[in-house]
Amino acid sequence: MRVEIRDDPADILRSPALDVAPYGARHAALALRLGLDLSATVDALEHIPLALDRARHPPVRRAIAGLIAAASPDIRAELPALVARHFAPFLRSGHLEAMTGVVQPCVADLLARLAGFEIGLGPGTLVSRIFSQALGPARRRRMEDEIRELRARIARAFPATGEDERGARLALAILGHDALTGTLGSSLAALLPRDAPRPLAGLDWEATPPRTGVPYIDRVAVADVQIGSRPVDRGETVRARLDVYEHAPAAARSAFFGAGTHLCLGRPLSLDLWAELVRLMAAAPTAARLLAAPMRHDDVFHIPERLEVEVSLP
Repeated sequence: MRVEIRDDPADILRSPALDVAPYGARHAALALRLGLDLSATVDALEHIPLALDRARHPPVRRAIAGLIAAASPDIRAELPALVARHFAPFLRSGHLEAMTGVVQPCVADLLARLAGFEIGLGPGTLVSRIFSQALGPARRRRMEDEIRELRARIARAFPATGEDERGARLALAILGHDALTGTLGSSLAALLPRDAPRPLAGLDWEATPPRTGVPYIDRVAVADVQIGSRPVDRGETVRARLDVYEHAPAAARSAFFGAGTHLCLGRPLSLDLWAELVRLMAAAPTAARLLAAPMRHDDVFHIPERLEVEVSLP
């Protein structure tokens, strides 16, 4: 049974009586039931902190944190040029499909620098759907193939490294893709006017994105617990709605990145990327309006399928 509690999600994420959902066990059971080989998927989850309980989580998190710490200084130095290059279409007039033309290439560029190899994920990649419970067998087989290809690329790029480091690089490629793509895309969709073009420099650009690509995080009760006014029984799944912060002041929206031991390791770089985007847009000479922003059918991420934008010179 799943319980959805709209109290402060931090209470859920910090509770010692709640732990991560058993993603690996779910995939293993599904593979057995459907007769599928999902071994690469199950193995990948062993290197993703969000899928590991408290006993197994710390060393995996440290490995990923080390990679991020090593890559971050160079990435921060390159962010102004990276953002200027990818978001240049917003600075000239014309019709723009901003997901495939701007957001996705920008995220791919950033993640390649962070993970240390050319990830090569296309717009329709399924690797971030590793947390989904709604994929059919055909799409799970495709996800399995994509994860195997990522592992092969990492092995070719880092032939002398151990399995733990390779797993950490794989986790970076998987974790960041749809989460960051969804946050950037849905935030742009929320900020761009729909009725008539307005100068980009005059929009309400704030220090924190107004939308999140990760609307919720699930936890499983390992003991009976009281969350706010709601009693939760051992074994129940509790959903922490991170998207409640979309209606909070900008200063509170850093909570999009979670809380407690599973606080998102990519938070500093994500906020730095957003800050560069804000600087660019706040000085843009163009006006824009949003023509269409249909959302992708997705049970995990909040991510636009397309962002059709009209850019003009005022």
